This record gives sequence, C-alpha cells and structure tokens, in this order.
Amino acid sequence: MGKKILVQRRGRGGSQFRSPSWIREGPVRYLAMGEAELNGIVRGIIKELMHIPGLNAPVARIVLEDGREFLNYAAEGMYVGQLIEIGAMAKPMPGNILPLGKVPEGSMVYNIEKRPNDGGKFVRSGGTYAIVLAHKDGGGSHQKGETPVPRNAPPGQKVGIIAPRCTGKRCPQIIPRGKRVWASGYPKKTRLKNKRTGAMPSE
Repeated sequence: MGKKILVQRRGRGGSQFRSPSWIREGPVRYLAMGEAELNGIVRGIIKELMHIPGLNAPVARIVLEDGREFLNYAAEGMYVGQLIEIGAMAKPMPGNILPLGKVPEGSMVYNIEKRPNDGGKFVRSGGTYAIVLAHKDGGGSHQKGETPVPRNAPPGQKVGIIAPRCTGKRCPQIIPRGKRVWASGYPKKTRLKNKRTGAMPSE
C-alpha cells in the first residue's frame, strides 16, 4: 500500500506544519537606520531574552534610548541589562550593530543585511556565523593589468583575464561610434550611403 510523501503531508496543512505566527512577539529584524545611526551612535539596553516558538535561536528584546524597541537574535554572551551600541561609530564588540565596512577583518558576525535597511537576511540560524575576510572598494570587472588569455586556451592556462571583448586602439568602447573606421577604411555612414546609391566611394 502506498504512503503519502512529506510534501503531500505538508501541503495538507496539519498543525505540525503550520507556522505559529499568532503567538510570536513580532518580527525579528533590525530597525531602519536614520541619520543618527549613519553618522554616530544610538545606545540601547537588552530588556529580555526569550524563546519564540518556531525559531531555533534565543531572541533579545532591545529598547533604544529614544524609546524605539525591536527584536534581534541574541549573540553568544548577551545578558539582560547589557548596554549595546548601534551605528557607524559603534565599537566592534559582541552585541553591537554596525556596518560591515566598520567591522575589523577576522570578526565573526551574524544577521547580515542583503540591502540597506532590509532587516537582515543572511546567517540567522542558531549557532551560525560568518567571518569578515576582507574589505573591497567595489568594481572587479575592469582589467587589472594582467596578460589576456585566449578563449581557446587549455584548462590549466585559462585563468585571469579570459577573452576580453576588445583590446587596442580600435576598441569600440574607446572610439566614439560616429568616428569608428571599419575594415573598408570608411566610416559606417559613408559605407551605407554608397551601398544605397551604388556609387563607388571617392578617393
């Protein structure tokens, strides 16, 4: 006799598969950062450490000095009454919240935002953490001064700048479109005009 698979049982919607959202205290996420957090520090205090059904990590209730309140996953070593700092000028201490660019390399972090003010999307499960390895100035798609490698190079040699689209003085990215000279020696506009009229290009 057949047996219902887990996907079928979950789709039926039994009590064991329902999220207990009606008994949760609220969303576990960062507050949107304003000018005070972006340019300075906002301090808060941990009022309560609690367990919320459906979550596998303890949650801290944090009340800020301006009266705002939010829930965040508790870091290891957090305790009730602990003072924390939020903002770009906060110290890189356990429990403080600050931008990744201000966190020293080698530090362990959690609850990382994907986009600014999205509340945190990554490394949110209990016991998980990420390590800040390096800080980059963005970019990465521009050439680094290395020797280009052809696209048909063998596997062991096919590393680095692979098959750049165009190099040299005739590169379309460098020469404006109206001033490009094609293989015939004439600009594209002149070639199209001669093709329509059937006339030979003048010397």
